[in-house]
Amino acid sequence: QQQQQQQQKLPTLMTMNTQFEVLSEIHLPSHKVSESISICWNQKFDNPLIAVSSHDVEDNTRKIRIYKQAETLEMVSTGRTEDGSGKLIPHILNHATASSTGTGTCSIAWAGHNTSNLLAFVQKKGRRGRNIVFIEPNGLQHGGFKIEQREDHEEVVGLNWNA
Repeated sequence: QQQQQQQQKLPTLMTMNTQFEVLSEIHLPSHKVSESISICWNQKFDNPLIAVSSHDVEDNTRKIRIYKQAETLEMVSTGRTEDGSGKLIPHILNHATASSTGTGTCSIAWAGHNTSNLLAFVQKKGRRGRNIVFIEPNGLQHGGFKIEQREDHEEVVGLNWNA
């Protein structure tokens, strides 16, 4: 019964001003309680966006959703493959499962100020393969690159932009 109550509680995403007054608030889709949620804020003044990576209960898939930060939080897109099929991007890793010890900090990261408007994240490819994947604010995949693991215990444990 306690587990059912936890699953019924929907996570809430809210924005606040410097006086901690709530500016906007929305409920995110129901997610697996055992999986963490990653949030990343794009601080560009012309187009402030918030990306949320969560593992949905409904279809057991990790998704990246992008919200526009205006007077209210409005969902703009969900991460999709670049092949035009409209499929969700598969095998997105979160920071809780990025390493076998569960201590990784891998998540999602927006490009720095005065650079492109891309969001980066880690995708699992096979047993040892990892890709760094980029998506645009419209949710479409925009390239990426492969990282080869030389040993089984090697893992991506952080992701950040230096631009």
